[in-house]
Amino acid sequence: MDNNDNLKAFSFTCSEVFCQALGSLICDLNQETKQSKVNNSARTLSEGRTRRVIYDAFQVWSKVSKLTFQETRDNNADIVLKFASGYHGDNYPFDGPNVVLAHAFFPARGMGGDVHFDDDEPWNDRMAKDNTVFLLSTAAHEIGHSLGLGHSKVQNSLMYPYYKYDMKEVKLEYDDIMGIQALYGAGAGGIPRKPVEPTTIRTFEEDDDWTTTSPIMTSPHSTTKAPEPAPQPCDGQLDAVARIRNEIFVFKRQYYWRFNENGELTSRPSEIHRFFYGLPKNLTNVDAVYEWADKDRITIFIGRQFYEFHGTRLLQEPKSLTNIGLPDKVPHVDAAFVWEYNERTYLFAGKKYWRFDRDNRLVEPEYPRSIETVWERLPAYIDAAFTDKAGTTFFFKDDLVYKFNNFFMRVEKNYPKPINEFWPYCAKVKSQNLVAVAANYRQHQETELHSDTNVHMNGHSGRNSPTVTNYSTLIAVILLFHVICSFTLCCELTYQES
Repeated sequence: MDNNDNLKAFSFTCSEVFCQALGSLICDLNQETKQSKVNNSARTLSEGRTRRVIYDAFQVWSKVSKLTFQETRDNNADIVLKFASGYHGDNYPFDGPNVVLAHAFFPARGMGGDVHFDDDEPWNDRMAKDNTVFLLSTAAHEIGHSLGLGHSKVQNSLMYPYYKYDMKEVKLEYDDIMGIQALYGAGAGGIPRKPVEPTTIRTFEEDDDWTTTSPIMTSPHSTTKAPEPAPQPCDGQLDAVARIRNEIFVFKRQYYWRFNENGELTSRPSEIHRFFYGLPKNLTNVDAVYEWADKDRITIFIGRQFYEFHGTRLLQEPKSLTNIGLPDKVPHVDAAFVWEYNERTYLFAGKKYWRFDRDNRLVEPEYPRSIETVWERLPAYIDAAFTDKAGTTFFFKDDLVYKFNNFFMRVEKNYPKPINEFWPYCAKVKSQNLVAVAANYRQHQETELHSDTNVHMNGHSGRNSPTVTNYSTLIAVILLFHVICSFTLCCELTYQES
């Protein structure tokens, strides 16, 4: 942020609404009257002044849309706003003064739609030049997220991801207005006239959870090609797996998924740089990830560099692997994890591994050592590794997973196993795919039988028969509906304080 002294970053967190029932999602976005509750006042403002500012922030959006807001004391209000410090119950602790001002959750059940402000900030109810933070502009921005809007690339828009100290007034630009009207309809003032320059605002369907905290860094893993469709976490070779804040993060290409401790998927695929802000937007993959839970530190290895985060905030520019004592001939780290057996951090690369001294920030002098001679039955050149909540370490290579026995120092007898049988979610997907294949086979057989009957009765192939076409369409619709329902009901995201 050194190049922009007049900017302070907002933090945004998505509520991962995909795992909620589809009807709930549609209902949230069609709800024109929303109830709000202000839990408490800012440390630096009275209750009355705090509530007045929040009221004005809601009016910013209601003036241009069909939305109306009603203040209530009900804890189940659609939007609950509160001021808090540090850990405050949602797994996204605040960092004290500066950098992260607030975060919001997209509309959904439970915590969805809620807005949290860092109470360590010097909040003010007016725009001042004394380094205080203008609550109205921050609240209006975060409420935009809680209504379903993502960030905008238009610098003057309210949904631009940076706080401006020199903002003269809080108003919506064309980008903001078109975004909210796309979700909730136009207000009495109608649709605004389109400006000359194109706009880029995004709704939450495009914007997953990400945090804006620091400038973009360069990386050896980069591309200028258009992004490909997201891969599947069950299809094989993974780039990295890490246990972070009691969730399992799975990384593949430029995407990540979240699993709960039971192996159930709790998020749709999201771009890594949207969560770990400060990673390059055009990265193609990460190599290894691990969390130092006691310090709330997350390290991400990409090529010959590594990035260190406090939560989702990048601490400093990336460093070279030589800074921690790895030789120049190591092109990248294959896997990194904290081994439960001794609480030490291990780095695997090729046929060798190193033990990393977190306090001294260097690999230990008696390393590297051979994977083959120490980690019995474990192959070299692994793809990923992590330790679960029970202390069991799992390694991944290609489409296989290896469960390691810490006592006997060898891979368990019934392993390796296919990845698509390891995660319960993947097992469900595999089962659904088998059902779909079987259904398609039955459909094909029945269609052939119908065609043969038409040949026998009518003297032609029957391929243009409307009965066959309609039946096939009906089967396809039923199968699609079954897959959607099975997926949306199989996962539910909850936030727990770590």
